[in-house]
Amino acid sequence: MNQSKMLNSKVAIVGCGVAGISASLELTKNGVPHTIFEAKNFIGGRFYSFFDKELGFEIDNGQHFFSLAYKNFFELLEQLDTKSHVEKVSKIEIPFFSKEFGLIPFEEKIFKGKLGLLFGILNFRLLPFKQRINLLRLLFTIILSKNFPKNINTQKYLLQQNQEHIIIDKFWNPIAVSIFNNSIDCIPTEIFFNIFKIALLGKSNQIGFTYSKVPQSLLFVNFQDSIKPQGQLLLATAVKKIKKNSAMFELETNSNQKFYFEKVILCVQPNVLKKILPEEWLINEYFRFLDFVQFNPILSIFITTNEEITPKAFGFLDDSPFHWIFNKTQMFGLPSPPYHYSFTTSNAKDLVSLSQTRIIELLEQEIFKFFRKKINIIACKVIKDKFATVALDSYFFKYRPEQVSPVDGLFIAGDWTQTNLPVTLESAALSGKLAVSKMLKQNGDI
Repeated sequence: MNQSKMLNSKVAIVGCGVAGISASLELTKNGVPHTIFEAKNFIGGRFYSFFDKELGFEIDNGQHFFSLAYKNFFELLEQLDTKSHVEKVSKIEIPFFSKEFGLIPFEEKIFKGKLGLLFGILNFRLLPFKQRINLLRLLFTIILSKNFPKNINTQKYLLQQNQEHIIIDKFWNPIAVSIFNNSIDCIPTEIFFNIFKIALLGKSNQIGFTYSKVPQSLLFVNFQDSIKPQGQLLLATAVKKIKKNSAMFELETNSNQKFYFEKVILCVQPNVLKKILPEEWLINEYFRFLDFVQFNPILSIFITTNEEITPKAFGFLDDSPFHWIFNKTQMFGLPSPPYHYSFTTSNAKDLVSLSQTRIIELLEQEIFKFFRKKINIIACKVIKDKFATVALDSYFFKYRPEQVSPVDGLFIAGDWTQTNLPVTLESAALSGKLAVSKMLKQNGDI
């Protein structure tokens, strides 16, 4: 029996992470019947949450900030009627915690937006005053610059601009690891400063960061209702092989069922492409990026304790193997005690090889150094996401693929595809839109 008769058989979306969700919503908006295949039993890709009985609260896989400059991701949340779960920001403030100086806020001063942040740098005590002036000089240069070098990494460029290592370590590197999940010596200068100008030197209402007030998965709770009747979601249905017979794509699942579609949008990580696509497709120059793709890990630690570590919702830990602390009790409005915290390290290559016991030992030491508290951890969980994001280095950047593949009717979306953005939620949401837009432009009404 032709299984495709059971499905909305015009378009298949493989993968229901943020890119797949975005593509599905865009197809729905355009009235295109489609079916989504998701290998897991939940949607969201790596942006998800789950309840942990031992910890006693719902934990997120990683912790995501949303830049106020995001457009496509916020539009996605508006379509799902969940944007109200995003914390409203009235003032830009990023708390930095120092082992030597304690809490040092990086915040707007006197004015709002870009000018306020420039004044804020004058009060940023994590840097000596001379270095603050040095940093401001470069920021004014960046504001006036329209183009940045293409063939040089960001760290090398900063050193050429007389940014001493202390400025790079205390200011530039926290931005690099937080936005790009990569070390600053691997990020191409052009994309780094183009994004920096938008996120921190752009329009006043687009400068700053916010976060979800609810566990991440709840942001997608309305998805299935939002795509009816055009969209159909098949959970726990992995696609193991794709080929094309005449004008139709054949998708074979792990249960050996075969389904047929006119168009396919692949919203999976690049390493999955090698497993499901025919070899004769992969030898095309378009797929050259697969020779260069590497992944950067993210480490997340969740703890429950009877003692409050900090009342702040979040903060950056200066000169620590653990980059960010998040007060989940405060963020989610949970009763206390107990107190729930998470710690996140981006580009955590030095940590993911360690045992959970060793990681928790290091964390306890760092908490004591920063907050002068020896806490009793009631429960803990360590999540090592070794394939969290594609490393957007100069090699991959050169071959970063567009959404239209050389195979007629095959489109590719994901935060790692060409969006001129770092590999973020915004890039994922935009890529899904771009894939559908290019499909419709190429084919008209489907």
